[in-house]
This record gives sequence, C-alpha cells and structure tokens, in this order.
Amino acid sequence: MRSPLALALVASFSLFGCGDDAGEDPFDVTPTDAQIAYCPGDATDALTRAERALRQLTLEQKAALMAGTAPLPMGGSWKTMSISALGIPAYRMIDGPRGASLVAGHATPFPVAAARGATFDPELERRVGAAIARETRGLGANVLLAPTVNVLRHPRWGRAQETYGADPLHIALFGAAFVEGVQAEGIVSTVKHYALNSIENGRLSIDVLADARTMREIYLPPFERIVKEAKVATVMTAYNSVNGSFASENAELLSILYDDWGFAGFTMSDWMYGTHDTVKAVHAGLDLEMPNPKIYGPALAAAVQAGEVDEALLDRSVRRLLFTAFCYDVGSIEGDRSLVETDEARALALEVAQRSLVLLQNEGGALPLSDEEGFSIAVLGRLADAENIGDTGSSHVNPSPGTVVTPYQGLVARAGSNPVELLEASDPELAEKLASFDAVVLVVGYTAEDEGEGEGSFGAGDRASLSLRDEDLALIEAVAPLHERVILVIEGGSAVVLTDVVEHVEAIVMAWYPGVEGGTAIADLLFGDVNFSGRLPTSFPADEAHL
Repeated sequence: MRSPLALALVASFSLFGCGDDAGEDPFDVTPTDAQIAYCPGDATDALTRAERALRQLTLEQKAALMAGTAPLPMGGSWKTMSISALGIPAYRMIDGPRGASLVAGHATPFPVAAARGATFDPELERRVGAAIARETRGLGANVLLAPTVNVLRHPRWGRAQETYGADPLHIALFGAAFVEGVQAEGIVSTVKHYALNSIENGRLSIDVLADARTMREIYLPPFERIVKEAKVATVMTAYNSVNGSFASENAELLSILYDDWGFAGFTMSDWMYGTHDTVKAVHAGLDLEMPNPKIYGPALAAAVQAGEVDEALLDRSVRRLLFTAFCYDVGSIEGDRSLVETDEARALALEVAQRSLVLLQNEGGALPLSDEEGFSIAVLGRLADAENIGDTGSSHVNPSPGTVVTPYQGLVARAGSNPVELLEASDPELAEKLASFDAVVLVVGYTAEDEGEGEGSFGAGDRASLSLRDEDLALIEAVAPLHERVILVIEGGSAVVLTDVVEHVEAIVMAWYPGVEGGTAIADLLFGDVNFSGRLPTSFPADEAHL
C-alpha cells in the first residue's frame, strides 16, 4: 500500500501532466513559478528530462545518485555518480570562497571574503564571483562551493576570513552578488553553511541554541536573500546541531528553506562529518551526502527495503538533483586551462585588494610615502616577505609558484631605484641602520597557523587571541622608539586588539589576507597611488574583555 506522501506526489505529477493521458510525451511537466525563476535554462525541458530519467532508475541507482562517489577528490574535483545511458551527468565540485581550490590545481587566490567585505561594494563582489566561476569552469568543475555567509558572531572564529563581516544585511548583499556572478557564468553556486555555524573548535558536536526570532533576524537573513533573490542553486548544511538536531537532518531548518522561502534547488551535506542518520536526513529533506556514501547510497537503499523510508522521498531528492543538473547543463562543462590564472583575473584581484585595505591610523603625515629621489624604506616583520594568502583548510587556493607578490616585493617594485631593504629585528646594529632610513614598514599579523578551518580539517581552528603574537608585539616595541616614521601593516582575517599598539607607531593599515597581488596593493596605497577606501566590516574591540 502506498504511503500518503507517495500518493500526494503521484497526484501532483498528474496535475502537472505526468499521467498516461498527458499528451504525446508522458513525462511532460509544468514547472512552478519558483522553478522557472530558478532555472537559467528551459525549466520545462529540464523538469521533463529529470522526470524521464527518474522513472528509469532503479532503487539502488537513486540511492547512489544521492551521495558523492569517493572520500577524496578525483581528477581535481569531488564528484557524484553519472549514468551516461540515461543522460545523467556528474556534479564536479570544488571550493571556494577566495578562488578555485587547491584540489583542482593552480588558480588565482583573490583577497579573502573579509577583505572583500571591507570594500562595501557588492558590484565588485559580483565581478569576483564571475571571475572565480570562470576559473572553476577552466578547471573542469561545474559546482563552486561558495559563498560562506555565516554571521561573524565572535571575531576569533577561525573562518571569519571566509565571510563578509558581522552584519546580516551586509553579508546578504555580498553573498547574493557573489552567487549572481557565479551563476551568470553557468556554474552552480553553493551557499554555506546552513545554519548558525560560527565556531571551529568543537564544530562537529556543538549544539547551537537559538529562538525563532534570533534565527530569523540575525542568522538566517543572508541565506533567505540569497535563496529568494539570487536564486542560488544549492545549499550546504552545517556540521553543528541547531536546537538539538544536526543541521543535515534538521526538519525545521530544511522546512524553512523549502517551504517558507520556496527554494527550488537541492541541499547537500558538509564534507566527511556532516551526516549522521539515514532516516532522519532523508525525511528532513537532505538531498545529497558528500563526499561519499555513509548514510546514503547502500544504506539508504537498505532503509527503503526495510520499510524505514518511502521511496518517494528518494524520488523527491533525485528530481531536485537532476532538475538542477539539466537547468545548468552541467554535463557540457569541460576544462580549459586558458581560463585560469589570466591577466584579467590578476588585475581584478589587485583592484579588490586596493579597495579593501583599511587605514586605521595616520599620525604626523606618516603616509603617503615619498617618491623623492633617495627616499629609503626599511622593511621588517616575519610576514614582510611571506606569501600569506589565508587558511589552508577547504578554502585553500594554490597559485602557481612565484606568482604571489609579498609586501616587501611590492615595495621594492614600486620604489624603483630608491632603496628598500629587508632587515632582521635580531640585527645587533639595527638601531644604527634604522637611523639611515626615511621610513620603516613593519608587516605583522596572522597566518594559517593562527586561524582557519578547524576540527576535522588541516586548519588551525579558532584564533586563541585577538592580540598580535608576542613576537610581533616585541618587534613593535623594539623598533618604534628607534624611528619617528613607523608604518604598521597587519595581515589577518578578522579583528585585532590594537590598544597597546596605537601609541607606538605613526600609521596602521589593515591589509587582511590580500591575495595574489597583495604586495602590489599595499605598496600602491602606502605610496598614495591609490587612496584608502576600505572600511571595517566588523568591530575591532579595544579590549578582549569587551567580548
């Protein structure tokens, strides 16, 4: 005997013209208004093809389509199953928020999302989304696992660099622009991590408690706008639980997504550790388990055979997966390395970096630096000549060797024939040497060793402190009394407590993780070739006790 859900689904398809008397093609369907708005191609054709393929699938094939194929990326991307005989293509997925990810090969690392949020220019972010999408296509993938639009609840969050700031509207506007840029290039965009994900240490087990008003007014608005206005194709669930239920099997969260917001795409789990219970997940509405089958695939087919899951639930998810695949014609995308690490992408990365730097202090005319002949600059700090482009977790981007411009390299190139020298703080003659320079630039801050993706990844997790490292503070204290024109450049993904720093130096610049052309951008702004226009997208507290 068929369940009420199965009967309801059959009835709905009869209304859409799926019955035996539906005309010449028994699989013709009528898409909803939401599906038409969501689909960049022909929604009727995509839905018809999805229905035709669905009705030829076995139970085992349906269950297999609802999971990725391997725990590790294959051929540069994470994949789902394809069935060529039925015209079903594979999804090929890569991260991420600041460029096509490490697993796919060399690509352009853009400034991190926190830096891009500091531009306060969503149209610029739309261009970034489009540029990353083109590199995604060039690397042979058809799904980009970005953007991250979780609200920055605490500035020590390790993945603060992946989101746009602390304000829900600001994040929503930037996330929507990014998605629109990506999907305009024919690449499927994935908004993540749904929902209330704002901690790395303990992220796999933490239960986030929030009432309806808190969720609806603070944590869900970015997702809502991106679903309703940007028509995002996919939504990735979070690792954490929300009010006692893991996000990937949270019926309330997924009901808000599909029923309240009219989401017409599909949902996927976060990687490796994001799924837990077969029956709960499929009933809640999770469509795809990534990157490999643990609770779906054979386990899901077995649950149907045991009477624990109605096969109509699999039909619902597979229909969503196929509809999106055909809407975006994902099977037509092939790799083309000429689209990757282009001059155009590099120029855009430079423009974004230039627009993102924030001038926090400028006393006594320390900036801009002078073009006067002979003007000399001393450069110090452990990050002065480091390729520091952000986290080494899932968002890690791998540029071709030697393509990242460090702050020191940028200053040398900009200064031309004027002297720029990299000094060591341990030099016993440092005081004498500094006296001969017209300005001193210190480059300090954070790296992937301090902050990044956490538990279950290769990242550092949540930052231990908002203060600079002890060695950075020691450098500032040692150098500042030796010169009257000290410029402090800080790299990092979130807020920094600067109370003990501001009185020691003349100028302070927040440079974030500025991407492949970061050093060029830093030099451009320090010399005044480009005006500072970045603004902080999150508060920098005067003291950690304020948090």
